[in-house]
Amino acid sequence: MDKESGNHYIQVKFTFGQTYLLQWEVDSYTAEQIIAIYNQSDQRKYRLSLQSYSNPADNHYYSHLTEYDRENSNKMMFLCSESYKEKISSLKNLEHPDQLKLIFPVNLNTLQHVSKANKELFPFFTSRIAVLTVIMTICSFVYVPNYNTYISEKVFAKVTTVLESAEPSPLEPLVNLENTDSDILIPVEETTVSIPIPAVLTSEEPKLSEPPIVELDKLINFSVPSGYVALTFDDGPSMYTQDIAKVLQKYKVGGTFFFVGTQVKKFPDEVKLVDDYGFSIGNHSMTHPNLSSLSAAMQRSELEQTNQWIEDITSKPVLLFRPPYGSRDDRLTELTTTMNMKMILWNSDPEDWHNDSSQQTLNYITQTQSTGSIILLHESKETLKILPLIIEFLQKQQLQIANIK
Repeated sequence: MDKESGNHYIQVKFTFGQTYLLQWEVDSYTAEQIIAIYNQSDQRKYRLSLQSYSNPADNHYYSHLTEYDRENSNKMMFLCSESYKEKISSLKNLEHPDQLKLIFPVNLNTLQHVSKANKELFPFFTSRIAVLTVIMTICSFVYVPNYNTYISEKVFAKVTTVLESAEPSPLEPLVNLENTDSDILIPVEETTVSIPIPAVLTSEEPKLSEPPIVELDKLINFSVPSGYVALTFDDGPSMYTQDIAKVLQKYKVGGTFFFVGTQVKKFPDEVKLVDDYGFSIGNHSMTHPNLSSLSAAMQRSELEQTNQWIEDITSKPVLLFRPPYGSRDDRLTELTTTMNMKMILWNSDPEDWHNDSSQQTLNYITQTQSTGSIILLHESKETLKILPLIIEFLQKQQLQIANIK
């Protein structure tokens, strides 16, 4: 990720008769999906598929990459944007190398012919069929979790609809965010204020304060009691976990983090910090698959391994579980019961993972019923930026923003 522009790039060796090195700018949503399953290792390489798939049930696009070494290979699916789907479709239909200049006009200067020595490292790129795959090396990527994982599953979760009676606020924007004429701006104060940008945490010990708690007694939960609201953050830990936790602690409110096992291995310090601050930690599977499509044994492995990794850090049992995409079946429900865990779904989904701006997330929350809601958010730059205003709005509704227990 380019730190100044926030753009994401991957370096791709692409072979069409000759081998080229491309610097490919990828949209942040797709980049974050790839990063979430990418395991940096000198022993592993990745073959990026030029195939894409659509799922009519959820209107999302998927592609896959193959992780391999000398002994094993593993096909891994990831969510992608429509623009990414169109880009790889263009590559798949390439008829001449010169057409690369049309597909990558911005990165034309980065297009280089790779030496024969490098080419010999990838002997499977020796025929016309090689156009169907490319070797991908992720360079200078900083994890930015929308993980992916970022799917709005309204068929599984009881999502609150936007109130039709909501009226636009006459106030000026509180922050300089992109918005349309129909945007609703939060009436926090009658003067324009700036969004408080949280500073990066130092290594100092956190000053702990006990956040509010709401204890749920059902096996499957979509809501919290009236008078409460729960902010939940999926797909971490990540580079944003510390700052999200710091914002919550500053406002003395609760938060519940649903961590993915593979991310726990990458960011163990962030897991410990969230626990030290007193926030709740839940299991969001090990690799973020659609658990309903897995065998019972694989479902158990996804939950047990993630619990173990979290418990090794916190020395506390993990009692909360959120299935990726909200997808569940009878086997998963039974497994959750057997493991003495509670399934936490949601009834408020601002779809922060694909909104064009933080303002859209803000508008959704201000226009929907907040009391009793479990709000689904994701660890991302945009969510972090808007989090203080979300909290201030909810506090003005006299709601307790609580940890889920």
